[in-house]
Amino acid sequence: MSVVMYEDVTGYFGPDTNFFANEHNITLIDGHGLEYFLNEFGYNVKCQIRKNKKDI
Repeated sequence: MSVVMYEDVTGYFGPDTNFFANEHNITLIDGHGLEYFLNEFGYNVKCQIRKNKKDI
């Protein structure tokens, strides 16, 4: 199975996001971390950063 993920984010989590995650015991995974994790389980995933919504 091949999957292409499109990131619509800045590439990092801001301080508010980190605070919320820490308060609620949530682990944040960025797009490339998720790509690595899924590839470890046998999914062929490629993370691509798009510049705008017209790139889909």
